[in-house]
Amino acid sequence: SLNRFVYFLYTVDPDSNNVDTDPYSFGRLTRYRISTTDSNIVDTTSRAILMGVNWTQGPLTAGSSHTVGSLRWGEDGSLLVSIGEGAESGQLDAGGLYPNAFGAGKTDPSEDMGSFRAQNRSSLGGKVLRINPQTGRGYSSNPWYQAGSPGSVRSRLWNYGMRNPFRICVRPGSGDPNPSVGDPGSLFVGDVGWSTWEEVNLSSD
Repeated sequence: SLNRFVYFLYTVDPDSNNVDTDPYSFGRLTRYRISTTDSNIVDTTSRAILMGVNWTQGPLTAGSSHTVGSLRWGEDGSLLVSIGEGAESGQLDAGGLYPNAFGAGKTDPSEDMGSFRAQNRSSLGGKVLRINPQTGRGYSSNPWYQAGSPGSVRSRLWNYGMRNPFRICVRPGSGDPNPSVGDPGSLFVGDVGWSTWEEVNLSSD
């Protein structure tokens, strides 16, 4: 890339104690710039957190899976980010299974609704985001954009209502190069099923 930026989407160990038996965590998206002299080296001073600067600002992972998924580029230069709903995958989860994941400095208790976070447009869980790769904010051409609040959850949403959209792909040659049009291209979403079947969704403007 000409701008030498690289992006990382990952799940954070919130207490950084190297003990991973506690399932509670959150997702983060960061951007770094590659060294001008060695393309194998990342300039750590260039780090910018675009999502999940702390637990309260990142998507929740309360079970052992259904965390952050994929990064893809739209035809318009937007960055598409897929995120699981952060619920328990081994049993029905309507909330209440992980009370220690919510509260001060953690996820807002209003999101203690398990898999139903996917339907909550105030939660990052179970969504595909469409954001500006420079700022991490949503585009005004996003479907639920809130004027004056480009960094809100709703302003960043492109799709919602998915259980675990772990893998996504933009169809080559689709979309419009102008981000104000709001057409990053035809987006294929692999939504992980439960034991017996999977689902592929097509999202297009």
